[in-house]
Amino acid sequence: MLGQVAAGLPILANGENLADLLVDPAFAHRDDIFALQVRGDSMSGDGVLDGDYVVVVPEQPRNGDMVVVAMRGHGDADEYEATVKHLRRNGDSIRLLSSHPAYPDIVLRSSDEAIIQGVVIGVVRWIGRRH
Repeated sequence: MLGQVAAGLPILANGENLADLLVDPAFAHRDDIFALQVRGDSMSGDGVLDGDYVVVVPEQPRNGDMVVVAMRGHGDADEYEATVKHLRRNGDSIRLLSSHPAYPDIVLRSSDEAIIQGVVIGVVRWIGRRH
């Protein structure tokens, strides 16, 4: 697991709080797959809840895919904020859509510094206590 990703307003994506997450090899068939813990509820309409882990493969998304996007933050010039949303391309802009109606779309233009980190291919959730 590489860190946390926002499902709501973007949060700082700085690689802190690294942890291990074991994923069944049948699903993690590539060496470059990673997981991020979700913070927030903007994707709850898709069953992605606060505290879940999204499993991400770094590849180019198609319209409608759930993606992790890192965007240039508002503070330090070297900091990025990351969020998980559905991707919708529209001409020279990208719209990031939540599945919870309380969250507005995020519109990225070609001049915005944003990096699509990858496509969400799975969600991991633990029920009850973990030891």
